[in-house]
Formats: sequence, C-alpha cells, structure tokens
Amino acid sequence: MPNWCNNKLAVYGPDADVKRFKQQALGHSPWQPEEKPNVFNLHSLVPVPPDIIAAGYETAGYDWEREHWGCKWGACHAELADEWEGHLTYTFDTAGPRRWPVSQESARNGPLSSSCSITRRWAWASRASAK
Repeated sequence: MPNWCNNKLAVYGPDADVKRFKQQALGHSPWQPEEKPNVFNLHSLVPVPPDIIAAGYETAGYDWEREHWGCKWGACHAELADEWEGHLTYTFDTAGPRRWPVSQESARNGPLSSSCSITRRWAWASRASAK
C-alpha cells in the first residue's frame, strides 16, 4: 500500500503562458491511453520516452516515473481547483513522492512560477483509522 500525498500546485504568470500550461497539462496515462484525459497529467508535462513505454511499466516504467516524476502512477484524482487570469491551482494525489521535479521541468516552458504544497498520508495511519 503506497503512502499517498495530497498535492496543491499553484501556477502563475502571464495569462497566455498559463493558458498554454493548462492545455499542455491535459492528457492521459501512457500506460492506459484509452482513459479519459486528466486535467493534470504528468505524462503530458514530462513525457515517458517511447523506448520506456515499449519496454513496459514493470520492466522500465516504474523506475523512470520515480526518477523523472518523483512518484509512481502520476497524478491521481486531479482537479483544476481554481482559475483566474494568469493563475491556476490544481489539487491531486501522488503515491509516495521522494521529491517533485515536475514543477521545475514544466517551468522551462515559459516565464511561469509555481508553488507546491504536499501533505503526506502514511499507509499505516490509514489502516489504523479504518479499524
């Protein structure tokens, strides 16, 4: 059972760049392309290379995601929580990130700034509260 983290990411900057980020963030899992697009998809921001996808998740994808996204499985339960001119706020869950390099990678796309807060939910705490 993973240790889930609740994430809140605020992206802000010139309105045209924020709109471009919003469009780029929309996408689906490279492992399940038939899924409905997610409003905040890590594969859309930092794509898994074709050779890693060809090798498969178990063989290469898991390690690649942990190294480049800082978590496995990408962003789950993502929502665009707030939006106004030059600003977006996303909320999403991730499975146990060690670090979160995606905001640094995506910031290379233009003059955007971001801030991210993470609240960790430990698996043992969830099990204990379920009793």
